[in-house]
Amino acid sequence: MKFKDTIYGDLTDKIFVGSINVSGMELTSLDGSPKIVINGNFDCSYNLLTSLVDSPEIIRGHFNCSSNKLSTLEYSPQEIDGSYMCYDNQLVSLKGSPREIKSGFFCGMNQLTSLEYSPTKIDGNFNASTNQITTIKYAPSKIGGRFFCSDNPNPYLEEEYKAKQENPDLSDDEFNQLMYEITECTDYLPVDAQEMFIF
Repeated sequence: MKFKDTIYGDLTDKIFVGSINVSGMELTSLDGSPKIVINGNFDCSYNLLTSLVDSPEIIRGHFNCSSNKLSTLEYSPQEIDGSYMCYDNQLVSLKGSPREIKSGFFCGMNQLTSLEYSPTKIDGNFNASTNQITTIKYAPSKIGGRFFCSDNPNPYLEEEYKAKQENPDLSDDEFNQLMYEITECTDYLPVDAQEMFIF
């Protein structure tokens, strides 16, 4: 089923005023959705989408594409005034996400191994929990709210991000020493030093 087959009809290239909710309609395509949504949100969650092709370009509210079958965010709206929710998909990459988010960005419960292509600036919270992320490399340079990254192979991602933000000029060795002091995890020590802890 395509967007243009919903109660909204074919809105291709149109401007829609108000919120659009096509959640749970078994959509396989956003063909027919408007180009711009103003004074409202666009919710296409809980569908069968494998692509964001034909999604609106601009949304003056929240965008929710969670609980679909997306593996990438390519063709995503690039201008959103609210939160961006893409959790519970099959994302292996954040490629295509907007560069700036004016509220929160929620990409948890996916298959991400990296934060590459994540937005560079998020004014609200950033939640990348329940993925396969091992490093904070490529994390946003600015997060206005809190950074949530629990239930990943590296359990100290949140501490690493905070330490990097508070100590941007540390060398790798100094950063590793600081992380060892914070976490008491020997993984941050040089291999020869780690061996001292083996009994």
